[in-house]
Amino acid sequence: MPIEIRETTGTTVGIAASSNWEDVFYFTEKETDMEGYRVAILGIIIEEMESVAEVNAVLHEFNEYIIGRMGIPYKTRGINVISIAVDAPCDAINTMAGKLGKLSGVSAKAVYSKLSHE
Repeated sequence: MPIEIRETTGTTVGIAASSNWEDVFYFTEKETDMEGYRVAILGIIIEEMESVAEVNAVLHEFNEYIIGRMGIPYKTRGINVISIAVDAPCDAINTMAGKLGKLSGVSAKAVYSKLSHE
């Protein structure tokens, strides 16, 4: 069975083609090298409650990087205030903040610690 291994930004992707089948199998290895990771806080304000499910979907997509989460429903103003602590590559943090910020009625900003794993 031939196996091809490719390195892509710290994640190993293996592609194995069976000699008996035409199928190709993909598997990934969780990144264990912390180089390039940063600790950050993501501040999220949700002003349109219709976007809550989409916010949760984005957070679920990046759940491997989330250290903790605090959500405060601010009923007086009719908004939700969320803070997310993450330890992730800068690209993942920026992507998460960008995806959240593009949602209707959602604002998101990241604040980075000076601590780096490099």
